[in-house]
Amino acid sequence: EAARRWRLLIAELDALPTAKLSDKAVARVRLADVLEQQHDLEGAQAALWEAIDQLRAEPDPPRVDLAFVLNQLAEVSFALGRPETSLTASKHAAGLLIGVVDEAHVELIRTRNNLAAVHGSRGEYVLAERLFRQNLKALSAAYGEHDVALIVPA
Repeated sequence: EAARRWRLLIAELDALPTAKLSDKAVARVRLADVLEQQHDLEGAQAALWEAIDQLRAEPDPPRVDLAFVLNQLAEVSFALGRPETSLTASKHAAGLLIGVVDEAHVELIRTRNNLAAVHGSRGEYVLAERLFRQNLKALSAAYGEHDVALIVPA
């Protein structure tokens, strides 16, 4: 039912000449969320690709928003057993975020976690550990060692 409603909203937005591309993208991301919950990862991946296309069609796409969708695509692709797509999406997200947002920004942390997951799945444990440690360092600097110690056991 929820997926049907999002599809109807997407159709309405697509038919409106005044609808913003970002609104069309958000609707597709929400559809992808619902499809993920329903275990339709193929459908979720298709909706995310459409959202990325919508955001990229904007003259100056919002970097963090695009990185958010790329990270979601990376996670869905990884779950589908498509590590190369996951790696590519994560690298694009990193390119949008590094040097633009703070090292402890939630999307940059998420991006490095996604990259680490792919590297770990490929047996590239040194790279995966380096990315996880980079996240730990960024979180420690932003929130203090004691706060991070509550999350990450010693």
